[in-house]
Amino acid sequence: MRRSPAVELARLLNQDGIAVQAYDPAVRELPQDLRWIALVASLEEALADADVAVLGTPWPEFRSLSGDQVASLMRRPQLVDQTGFWSQLASDERLRYARVGCPSPSLVSA
Repeated sequence: MRRSPAVELARLLNQDGIAVQAYDPAVRELPQDLRWIALVASLEEALADADVAVLGTPWPEFRSLSGDQVASLMRRPQLVDQTGFWSQLASDERLRYARVGCPSPSLVSA
């Protein structure tokens, strides 16, 4: 877990002063050295009032995420998807969607 790309990204974000909360259905407790990450109990809780959601691991239960859920839960519904797992949400006009490694509009408005 300590060498996971998701943890490294969270560490970089945290170093820039960004609060990080995470949900992983396989993780019940974080090691002591990672307790600066707020581990939450559900995907919905992780998305609540978030500005950006980054999909670190494409768990099957995340496939059912709908545009309605994202738009209603998030403060600024923006998704960063490293594998295209959430590609069904790319055309939802209420959301900003970026797939890592693929051209897409900037997630951050000027």
